[in-house]
Amino acid sequence: MRDIGEVRVALEGTTSSSIGLSMVGELPLAESTPASRVNPLPWVAAGILTIALGAVSFLAMTGMIGPPPAAPTLVQSSLILPPGVQMNLNPAAPGPVAVSPDSHFLAFSAVDSLGQVLLYVRDLRQ
Repeated sequence: MRDIGEVRVALEGTTSSSIGLSMVGELPLAESTPASRVNPLPWVAAGILTIALGAVSFLAMTGMIGPPPAAPTLVQSSLILPPGVQMNLNPAAPGPVAVSPDSHFLAFSAVDSLGQVLLYVRDLRQ
């Protein structure tokens, strides 16, 4: 026996032929959804969002969007060398003058009266 309706019929002594076939108590079959009918909208939205975030990240890292880079700082200074010291203008030397990346210090090499190459650093904030 499948459901309570059949039990009732059996208890009353009537047969199924006397009451006829009935859909009472039977559940409709669930519709199966094929895999091809899955809603593609969430996947399309995720793909578009991923591409957009990638493009914005690329543009931000290359400097095409965002605040403009700071203008280079102009540094002017005059150097008074100690007595007996001359600038080292040897082409094999690293160069006569170098400015630190933060523009706060100036470094230069010089040759003293004994021929020794010395490195001088001057604080430009003073």
